[in-house]
Amino acid sequence: MQNNIRYDYRYETLSAVRQFGSYTLAGQMLALTTSAVSQQIHSIENELGVRLFVKSGSKLLPTKECDIVSDYIDKINELCKKMNDDLQFSKKHIQHFSVGITPSLEDGMLAKILTNYTERESDLQIKVITASSASLYEMLRNYAVDIAVVEGEFPENDFNSVILDTDYLVAAVPNDNPLAHKDMITIDELKKEKLILRSSASGTGMLFEANLKKSGLSLKDFNIMMEVESVAAIKKFVENSYGISVLSNKACRNEVAKGKFRVLPICNMQMTRKINIFYRKDFSYDELLQKIQTLYSQIS
Repeated sequence: MQNNIRYDYRYETLSAVRQFGSYTLAGQMLALTTSAVSQQIHSIENELGVRLFVKSGSKLLPTKECDIVSDYIDKINELCKKMNDDLQFSKKHIQHFSVGITPSLEDGMLAKILTNYTERESDLQIKVITASSASLYEMLRNYAVDIAVVEGEFPENDFNSVILDTDYLVAAVPNDNPLAHKDMITIDELKKEKLILRSSASGTGMLFEANLKKSGLSLKDFNIMMEVESVAAIKKFVENSYGISVLSNKACRNEVAKGKFRVLPICNMQMTRKINIFYRKDFSYDELLQKIQTLYSQIS
């Protein structure tokens, strides 16, 4: 393997072959001959000293090494996009950041804080991206976002983090439901209700399911009417009496204040969670992190 790896147009060809599993189909997309595609792939293999594809019938299957290379291609492409964005904003003397947040935080204080912050700072622009915790992990790893604000923890501890807030899960109950007049709701009562829940892959869903397991229960023990990713949609369903949900207490604060529905603690379920800001170890803008923490603490 050469000491100096050349990253060039050949890696676009590699991505196309990986996508289509064929030199011919990749060549058609890139307007290259099959021979030219094959030569480029073999050139990369010789340079890296690894095999990138193995033939299985009429398909070319990526090797483990190919997956590693493809992962770096994604990172390089995101870095190139970021470099281009930073250069364009630099010409305008503007700092630009991409902040990823999970759906349950989209309608809360955080999005408003970021919006208000950028409105007051003429030389700062923040792009807010909403995605699942798993997606934000990959986006942060691949430089698609600068920081990620997530309920709970990431699956692997690859990043630095600071705690933004602590929250807990509650039952969101329609006003016309008889349970709305109680001080708390039991698991047995929850079992009898129609539930509208966050996705099992969301931070809220995973925390709820984990606490059920501690009590010897599973989601199969409940009448789950639907799973919805959008927290705003779930709150609307609860407001319109379609069912009960399990949501973050702070995500429901505005609706409760306006009397749209009630929230109740769930008896014997300690579903506390942390809201963390994750950032890469090479992230150097501590001022942004501190400002978000300060503004959040002033409002919460």
